[in-house]
Amino acid sequence: MHAIRLRGPWEFSIRGTTVAGRIDFPYTWRQLTAAIASAAGNSMNWTTATLLRGFHRPTGLQAGDRVLLSLAYAGGKLTARLNGGSLPLHDRPGGSFEADISSQLADHNELAVEIGPPSPALLDSTAPVLVATLEIHSAS
Repeated sequence: MHAIRLRGPWEFSIRGTTVAGRIDFPYTWRQLTAAIASAAGNSMNWTTATLLRGFHRPTGLQAGDRVLLSLAYAGGKLTARLNGGSLPLHDRPGGSFEADISSQLADHNELAVEIGPPSPALLDSTAPVLVATLEIHSAS
């Protein structure tokens, strides 16, 4: 297996508002809520944030290779879309989710992850909000 972590620039937006910005994961909940408040011009309460990140199709894929998207997320439930289509996420141990995206990959892809606000306990956590990884499993 080969893993590609989707770090770097992510865009965020808050449902029902014009609040938007750019962040570089990994980010803690305190950093994310501060970035949202800064983009809003003050402290704000929010119900759903959308995190967006583009990525290219991994090179060197062979027939039969599988590409899994792994989302490690400590905040509870989340939803995800790839290139506008919903992703059926399967629970994995340790608060992460997984989806086989092999058949949905395009040359350029857009991943959208919707999350809710953190619980008060998560604000003091040093764990990252989200770790997104592409896992390439070779057919051979």
